[in-house]
Amino acid sequence: QQQQEEQQQQQQQEEQDQQEMPVQCSELASHGGDAGSAVKVTTLFVTNIPTYFTQLALLSMLEDLHPSMRGNFDFFYCPWDEQTRENRGCAVLNFTDEEHAAAFRQAWSKKKLDFERQVKPLRIQKAALQGSAANIEYLCKVRLSSDPRFRPLVRGAEGMG
Repeated sequence: QQQQEEQQQQQQQEEQDQQEMPVQCSELASHGGDAGSAVKVTTLFVTNIPTYFTQLALLSMLEDLHPSMRGNFDFFYCPWDEQTRENRGCAVLNFTDEEHAAAFRQAWSKKKLDFERQVKPLRIQKAALQGSAANIEYLCKVRLSSDPRFRPLVRGAEGMG
């Protein structure tokens, strides 16, 4: 019985540790190719985002420079590192349909967000998790920023929240 209690405590500690782990960009990226997939690609994973952008600044820039994006996504998240006070260089966006995702990918792939600094061009690929529900479910299991400005943005019928 003592061994069973120890196993139970160890399992509870592992679950707690998992919930306390911050979001890692590598977990959000798809490790497989996009070709030949029957899954509708609506969720994109973007890397090489300059780390000085806040989530809202990045979203504003993307919407201003690509107006067809406005109102066509229902999930946006750019993980924030509270210790370095920078984003983690990646973001996840879920669009309402494949066409908007493809248009965004075409418009932004290999584009630079800052021409004055030495930054890499954006890399856009299919995200590991497809759909806003799958991403929300995943993010419920990890530690997010305590600052509401850096939590995932979800658009419902009533707007962004």
